[in-house]
Amino acid sequence: MTINNRDSRGRNSQQDGRPLPPLRKQRSALATQPGPPTRRVRALIWMAQLYHSYKRPLRFILDPPLLDPRSNEKLRWDALVMFVVLYSAIVVPLQMGFPELTRLIKLRHFVAKVEEAFDLDAVLARLTRLIGQVLLVTHIFSCFWHLIGFTTEDEGTTWMIETDVRNKSVRDRYICSFYWVVATLCGVGYGDVHATNRTERLFSMAVSIVGASGYGLIIGSLTKILENWHRETTTRARKLSMIQAFVRKKRLPRNLKGRLMRYFRHYIAKTSAFDERELLYEFSLSLRGEILHETYRNTFFRIPAFQQLSSLFVLDMAMFIKPLIVIKGDILAREGPTNIPRSC
Repeated sequence: MTINNRDSRGRNSQQDGRPLPPLRKQRSALATQPGPPTRRVRALIWMAQLYHSYKRPLRFILDPPLLDPRSNEKLRWDALVMFVVLYSAIVVPLQMGFPELTRLIKLRHFVAKVEEAFDLDAVLARLTRLIGQVLLVTHIFSCFWHLIGFTTEDEGTTWMIETDVRNKSVRDRYICSFYWVVATLCGVGYGDVHATNRTERLFSMAVSIVGASGYGLIIGSLTKILENWHRETTTRARKLSMIQAFVRKKRLPRNLKGRLMRYFRHYIAKTSAFDERELLYEFSLSLRGEILHETYRNTFFRIPAFQQLSSLFVLDMAMFIKPLIVIKGDILAREGPTNIPRSC
């Protein structure tokens, strides 16, 4: 008969009168508690938890989570996830040519230089920038749609295979991709080019959402641009409408009414629809002086009485002088005493 070692050891210890030693639990290698992680390990762990804590950004920032050092399996898993994330964030963009897109940052400065060199109208420049932004976004979506058609062949089929453009030239594939993006952003597509696998369907939904939300913004921006383009014309038409209402209300004679309308049309054609004095006060003193000197150098500075005065005094006086707009037949002055009654 076999005797248990534990029972025999217990009997011998009881016979000797000595207390039994405490039993030790047998622990596996995974349950072994390692020492405290080093600073480098803690940094790697913190970077790995960035992937798992994307749904808790505030908690992640205030209290960066650390893995339980007692779980070696979780540490290995997070290290693998961190490697995959870093590889995808560094290697994949380099292979896809994304660094070339960083040159687009300089595009804004280039456009500003072109506008300054050609002295383009501000409203026309805004309209051109809006069209350029729409074309740029459409081009980027087209490139992604083209990329998805190449990289998702392992899912069975792609839009390139369905539309038989897989073996055609790059120009034909890009035109097809651009056509699909335009049709999707402006509507719901025509169905001739459509998503065929899961990745393409997800991307198609994202493009449809962007198109639905961006279409209203584009229309609103275009409306504001066109309103600003015709603001001066709108302001003059509003003033002319006010004058016509004033003439009808006063019931003026037809002859006087015709003279009044001719004068006002001539007036709005020779003057600006905005307050020029208010605009001049927006500039610095030196720029204001240069603007006034270029504006009145063929008028005020050629008058003999003003040539004897300092140029600063003439420029200050020009700020308060308003031009007198007259038409043919108006009387500027009468010779002799005026028929103005004196006050008693």
